[in-house]
Amino acid sequence: MRRQRFGPPGGTQAQILVHPAGVDDLAGVHPVARVEQRSTSFRPRRCRPSPVYARTKRQELVITEEWARRLDGTGVHVHAMHPGWADTEGVRQWLPVFRALTRPVIRTPEQGADTVVWLGAAPEAVQCTGLFWHDRRPRPITHALGAAADSPATRRELWTHLTALTGIDA
Repeated sequence: MRRQRFGPPGGTQAQILVHPAGVDDLAGVHPVARVEQRSTSFRPRRCRPSPVYARTKRQELVITEEWARRLDGTGVHVHAMHPGWADTEGVRQWLPVFRALTRPVIRTPEQGADTVVWLGAAPEAVQCTGLFWHDRRPRPITHALGAAADSPATRRELWTHLTALTGIDA
């Protein structure tokens, strides 16, 4: 397994893991948020960290699905995964109350890494593409009480924005 960056030299780059089974998006995703139209533009506006974080996680999931669609039939398999809440430096620094409340069930960083490490070698990862994994099982990307699927127009806008930033359009 190796980490690979992609994007124009000196420009915005994304990181993915490349291995014989395919590509894993290593960030957790937020299936109850929506990708807002025009959410890809960074115009000054009032910023609330939680909704921005949730939208960003949702965007990662949409990107994973788009990569899976575009790479279908090439032998490359693309998946997203959620590590669960792990006791990382970010949680300790930015979410101390959450950490205190979840301390009995919060995962170690090693437990959080379990699914992505498993995906790197699991036969299941090459039998499908574009799924969202958590605890070694595919999970739904939308929920009845959360956001519905994003519109095709919103998905296209996100992809167009990313290709403009990276110069990559598979």
